[in-house]
Amino acid sequence: MENFNCEHNTTITTKEIEVMYDAVRSSVERLIPGSSWKITPTGVVVTAQGEAPVSVSDAGAVEVNSAFIDSSTYLLLEMSLRKQFALMAIGFSFRGSSYIRIVERAFGYVESSEMLFQKEFLKKRIEDHKRSARKKSCSTFSDQNGKGNLTICYMAAQ
Repeated sequence: MENFNCEHNTTITTKEIEVMYDAVRSSVERLIPGSSWKITPTGVVVTAQGEAPVSVSDAGAVEVNSAFIDSSTYLLLEMSLRKQFALMAIGFSFRGSSYIRIVERAFGYVESSEMLFQKEFLKKRIEDHKRSARKKSCSTFSDQNGKGNLTICYMAAQ
């Protein structure tokens, strides 16, 4: 099984996510051709939505959490893609079953202490991104004579 986790001197970019998506997909489709998958992959999308590192939409889009951007969690990205491709190959109805674990392993998914460390790191980044997405915003209004001020503050989504 090919391993795309090599020494990286940079942080993850959107382009690197797309490259890894294509490379991992090509690798796993050698085992089970994509034409026989239950869910046809339609591409990869970077999103700030959700709490999972990587998920799959009903339409077949692989959704990669934006917390990966500017991180060095390459191993977690690769393993998450392998895991989601396994789910797409056999269908959502097998989520959590022993059958999915067999397909995940065949697709090269391996849990390691390094991957679990990266997962905890990314989980914290996701929480931080959610927290920073809601910032306090204040506006101050003055009357025409400049004698009185009214300040209104609210939590605003960015």
